[in-house]
Order: sequence, then structure tokens, then C-alpha cells
Amino acid sequence: VQPTVTADEKLWALIGYIPLLSLMVLILKPKSDYVRLHARQGLLLFLIFFFCIFVYIIPFIGPLIGGLVQFGMFVTGLYSMYQAFTGNWWKIPVLGDLAEQLPLDFLTQVAAEAITGQPPVASDAGSVQQQSSENSQN
Repeated sequence: VQPTVTADEKLWALIGYIPLLSLMVLILKPKSDYVRLHARQGLLLFLIFFFCIFVYIIPFIGPLIGGLVQFGMFVTGLYSMYQAFTGNWWKIPVLGDLAEQLPLDFLTQVAAEAITGQPPVASDAGSVQQQSSENSQN
């Protein structure tokens, strides 16, 4: 039995599959496991799609392989958007497990810092104090 999700979560999960918006979704909705599942997968699909560009430089079969992989990622992305919008906790076979291995805490921290221009605020006051004392010692 899958946990129920809100209409808001469904919409954010769908947006997570739009290239380059995955990180924004992960920054804005970090507490929703449903949104994180789909945004992680969307980010991985985008990365695979993007890095397939480099396969095109291989003579003769590069364009064929790159094109097929990119087409596959596009179709998988569309199907995943449908799954996200219908509220299904769907994990892309093989890629879903890889998506869970992405270092999202680091990526979202760097992206949030780049967007806001401010370092992230730690949730634990002690860790902020500890970090500032470590910085003053160096």
C-alpha cells in the first residue's frame, strides 16, 4: 500500500522531471519523500541525457547509441512525469536505485548557496557554533 500524496506534492514531483528544475524542487521541497524520489530520478535522467552528448564524438556508432539513449531517457522522463502526477511511488528500474546514490545534500546545499548568495543555516545551533569556533582557529 502506497502512502497518499497531496495534489501539491504530485505537481512538485512532476516538475522535478523538467530538466534543470530538479535541484530547485529539491531545495524547495526537501521534506517530502515523494517529491524527493521523483526529483532525484528526474535529475539522474537529465544527467544521463546531457552526458550522452559526449557519445556523439565516437565515429559511426556514436550518434546512433547517443540518440537511442537520449530518446530512451526522454520517453522514460515522460512516463515518469505521468507516474508522478498520478501519485504513484514509481521507481525507474535500475536508475531509481542509482538516483538514491546521488549526493543530493551536497548538490542542494551548493545550489541554494549559489541562488541566495548566503551559506546555509544549520538546523542545530551547536553545530553552527562549533563551525564558527573551528573557522576562528584556522
